[in-house]
Amino acid sequence: MLREIGETNRALEAFEQALEIHPFLDNAKNMAKTLKSESGDRDI
Repeated sequence: MLREIGETNRALEAFEQALEIHPFLDNAKNMAKTLKSESGDRDI
C-alpha cells in the first residue's frame, strides 16, 4: 500500500523489517529488491 501512494522508502523499510523477523519470505525479498532498484538502490 505504501508503494501505491508513492512512499517507496517507507515501503522498503517495512519489507526490510519483515525480513528481519522472517528472512525466508520470498515475496518480501522480491519486493525489497524491486523497491531498491526503483529508488536507485540507495540507502534509506
